[in-house]
Amino acid sequence: MIASLPPGTILQLMYLRERINTTFGDQKIKFIEVGSGSGYLSHFLLSLGNTGIAYELNPNSCAENNILNESYIKNHKFQIINSNFLTESGNHGITESGKFDLLISSMVIEHLEESDVLKLFNRARSLIQEKGVIVTLVPSNKNYWGIEDEIAGHLRRYNEQEINKLSKLLNMDIRNITGLTFPVSNLLFPLSNYLIKKQESYKKAYSNQEKTILSGNRNVYMKTQFPKFLSIVLNEYVLYPLHIVQKLSIFRKYSMVNYFELVEFKE
Repeated sequence: MIASLPPGTILQLMYLRERINTTFGDQKIKFIEVGSGSGYLSHFLLSLGNTGIAYELNPNSCAENNILNESYIKNHKFQIINSNFLTESGNHGITESGKFDLLISSMVIEHLEESDVLKLFNRARSLIQEKGVIVTLVPSNKNYWGIEDEIAGHLRRYNEQEINKLSKLLNMDIRNITGLTFPVSNLLFPLSNYLIKKQESYKKAYSNQEKTILSGNRNVYMKTQFPKFLSIVLNEYVLYPLHIVQKLSIFRKYSMVNYFELVEFKE
């Protein structure tokens, strides 16, 4: 059970679990996470019995990830790499072939210049198996551009048209695209802005590179961090009806998060 995470994050992981089950079934997979932050997403994938590696620029985030996933690291199921995925090379011994079943990034590519976005995906496709999948989560809906984008170093939000454009540039197929976290993120948006303005507005003065690195280790009370007792309501069981709502296609254009999967075109 996922608990003590923001409600939007829990909803994203609930959807990801469904997609993992649909794509891989009972198969145990090898994954790469790019921009792993404090490690909750890798922890989720590891808890399903998978193995993987994670790239993260922020050393403080890597330290938190190390604590969260200590048992998997000790059992050689997981490795954290404090480095830039765009410039790093090698498979670090996780797979004999150097290929992975899944590469995933959550809230990463919106920080990158367009040339680096293409570079990331081209390196990603070189590391996945023939039937592998690249999964990406991005902020969407430009109507909600606000202080969080400014303090986190975002360069853009991705609507569906821009995701389609990206797939064409890469000559890859979009197997699935879904808007997530509606209506939770939308309803909480004013409160989110207030909390960020109160606790993180000083970051506006930082460079985009500094903002990007710090975005992997944000500590905003009642925004990114919640007291444990709130797990009574912040859990999959309570949020399940909202999970059903977030998957309804009629709400996709209102969603503040887009989830999409890229696979190689099949002749």
